[in-house]
Amino acid sequence: MALVPSPISCSNARLPSPTPRRSPRTQPTTLVRNPPTTSVSQDDPNSPHQTFDKMPDQQHSCASFSSTSLILAHTKRGDFSRAFELFTKMSRSGWTPDEFALGSLLKASYGLSDVSLGEQLHAKSIRAGLASEPGVRTSLITMYSSTDLLEEARQVFDEVPPVHEADVPTWNSILSAYVFHGWYMECFLLFAAMLELAQLNPTDATYAIMIHACTSSKEVGIGKALHAMIVKDQILDKIKMHNSLITMYAKSGLLEDAKKVFKAMDRTNVVSWNAMISGLEQNGECESAIELFRRLAGFEGQVLVRPNRITFLSMLNAISTALAFNLGREVHAKMIRSGLEFETSIGNSLITMYGKFGQVVKGRLVFERLSSRDVVTWNSMLAGYAQNDQFKSCCVLFREMQSQACSGLASIELGKQLHAFTIKHRLHHCNSQTFLLSINNALISMYSKCGSISDAEKVFKRIARKDVFSWTSMITGYAHHGMASESLQLFRRMTRDGVRPNSVTFLGLFSACAHAGLVKEGMHCFALMRKESDTKPSIEHYACMVDLFGRAGRFETAQAIIWDGISCLRLQRNSSLCLWKVLLGTCHAHKQLDLGIHVATKILELDPDDETTYVLLSNLYASFGLWEDAIGVRSMMRERGLKKEAGCSSVEVENKRHVFVAGGGCHPNRKEIYKELEELDEKCRYIGYVPMTECVLHDVDEAQKELILSCHSEKLAVSFALLQTRARKGVIRVIKNLRVCGDCHNWMKFASEVAGREIILRDSRRFHTFKDGKCSCGDYW
Repeated sequence: MALVPSPISCSNARLPSPTPRRSPRTQPTTLVRNPPTTSVSQDDPNSPHQTFDKMPDQQHSCASFSSTSLILAHTKRGDFSRAFELFTKMSRSGWTPDEFALGSLLKASYGLSDVSLGEQLHAKSIRAGLASEPGVRTSLITMYSSTDLLEEARQVFDEVPPVHEADVPTWNSILSAYVFHGWYMECFLLFAAMLELAQLNPTDATYAIMIHACTSSKEVGIGKALHAMIVKDQILDKIKMHNSLITMYAKSGLLEDAKKVFKAMDRTNVVSWNAMISGLEQNGECESAIELFRRLAGFEGQVLVRPNRITFLSMLNAISTALAFNLGREVHAKMIRSGLEFETSIGNSLITMYGKFGQVVKGRLVFERLSSRDVVTWNSMLAGYAQNDQFKSCCVLFREMQSQACSGLASIELGKQLHAFTIKHRLHHCNSQTFLLSINNALISMYSKCGSISDAEKVFKRIARKDVFSWTSMITGYAHHGMASESLQLFRRMTRDGVRPNSVTFLGLFSACAHAGLVKEGMHCFALMRKESDTKPSIEHYACMVDLFGRAGRFETAQAIIWDGISCLRLQRNSSLCLWKVLLGTCHAHKQLDLGIHVATKILELDPDDETTYVLLSNLYASFGLWEDAIGVRSMMRERGLKKEAGCSSVEVENKRHVFVAGGGCHPNRKEIYKELEELDEKCRYIGYVPMTECVLHDVDEAQKELILSCHSEKLAVSFALLQTRARKGVIRVIKNLRVCGDCHNWMKFASEVAGREIILRDSRRFHTFKDGKCSCGDYW
């Protein structure tokens, strides 16, 4: 299935003839169904929206200029929901937007990642006769491109031959679209058409796009031709162009060319210095990068340019490689004075630098002062301890990470390094049995949460004297991997050995039963907890039971469990929300429309800002084809400033984590990834895979639904991993922040069979292990 159109041919004596365009679907003029009216906050006297509200009603119909200005103001400051709210209000009064308002609203639609709004605006622009206006066309191309509809973007471009100087921004937008999606050759061909056929003069923006294309595609020959054009053109922003050329040459390994451009510059800015320093560092000339930084920052005289965050990041990498400890401390001092020390990326680089210098205490001080920590922060600190043989501190930090629900951040490779240290330092034979048991329990939890349940089993079996935490870690690990029978069997062994379960043990058991549909076993465990256990059920245990019955389609029992929990735990109305949310999730899975609406209404009465409820309710409406109701719910979300969490997946390759979003077009290997995905998809279809278009909850045609499904983030992650590890084989481990959809789950089974690889996918609920065309969950999740 082709994801983009064929490139144009530049051999013709004229611009390519327009390609037929699929007209946007017919949409109602009003963008949302009965949008609720919301009052604007009176706390902001400068709000342009209040200016509109204070105008007399009779002036609304003739206030075109004011309305356009207000929409532009909202969009400029990123208040996209408010811009659409104003647009809806004005449209009801008979106002028709001009090209500036339409362009601004199109920007808002892709800012909200809502292609349906963009398509409705496209239809409105056609009816208003504004679709051929340069500003509207440019915004349409950008909107379609940013939502991964490159074919539609190209069709908009082809509708009217852009041959006037005013059309250059339109050319720039389609060139940028091709670069963004990794279609560099098409970009070069189109640029040639712009010069030779349309005979238009490139702008600064055009050259910046083309140099970026040359950098990403490593087409240095074309880049040098662009360099020659820039030298001849006297109207350009030379500094900006030269900065882009330095980056291009440096990333292509042509450092001498980069140095020539830098030395020939009459004027420079901090970006120029950053490009040169970064280029030197990335090409292994760390000493030269340090020398250049000294000149820049005034170590050898006057400060030439004030360094910024990018400068310091490049320098810290160079300092770590060159082991220039004294300079590292000086640079750290400068960052403290600049107020940059507390930025997460800067802190991560400082921790890494001090770890390489053997100054782990200083690295830990930086770690403690960071208010925001990400995966790199924790791994950098753990690696610092590991590199300096401070294994005990490493284990303590690892347990701290687990206690903060961050163990999922650690990579499997880092976990194996920690395990190797226990063997290297003979900690398995240490005198402190408590410390040894604590290490082994942490390893069980780490391996199971990183997707390697077999390694967790090996550690568990090696423990001679297990405590309740050992048993619980293994039971919970089995539960998260869909191995319910193993969880229950281990629980029976645990009780036979005289170990009393705790509340977490029962949580693991209930979760295992819920994910496997073992209603009878789950009821038995719940009764056992209530009658014989030292601990009583908490709200988390009741939530698991609601999930168990809801997944099994026993909704009356699920509701009875909720009311029982409210009564036994004496829950206030707000405290019971999590139980109703669990029930709503199962309503969506079983398409219980009436009950779902009832539960969602109950939740939103108590918590009107719960974005998950809006998303589930909207999806429930969409699954029944009630598109106007679904759009109305999404409009309510926008009006409250709520956003659906974007789906993303990550995969680790060669100790580096790569993150993908649905239809992601920003990865440097995106063109190769999409090619790999297309080939893999064809092989899956050949052995029986059929796209489950019912999983696409958008009002689009079947072909568009298949296109949307083909670009889901977990498919991109798997395709990238296959592309990068073809020779090495091994397990592919993917992490997704949301629940995997039915189509991707089905596709993964076929992909594991076609590729002959084991794929472990961890979504927001559990692990799925795909092998030889089957999933460990047994298709019940």
